[in-house]
Amino acid sequence: RYSMERNYPIECHCHQCGSVTVIYVREADYVKRISGRSPVQNCFSYLTMPERETVISGMCVECQKRVFPLNYDKDGNWVGYHDFPF
Repeated sequence: RYSMERNYPIECHCHQCGSVTVIYVREADYVKRISGRSPVQNCFSYLTMPERETVISGMCVECQKRVFPLNYDKDGNWVGYHDFPF
């Protein structure tokens, strides 16, 4: 039986600041992800983009805001990906 409840914790360790963030997902989706059958955006489409980045890289949202400031508005809300001018 497939549960729609996000009750399976994934502990993500931020390599920037050392904090631990717990993201809750559906267990069946986690199993699909770790078996290598599907990318994060397909397994966890219900997560926010910052949550998915945390699952992928471990980087907490606060560090994401510091590293990728153009992706957030002045109130700290995620507004989308922006390319950095190089």
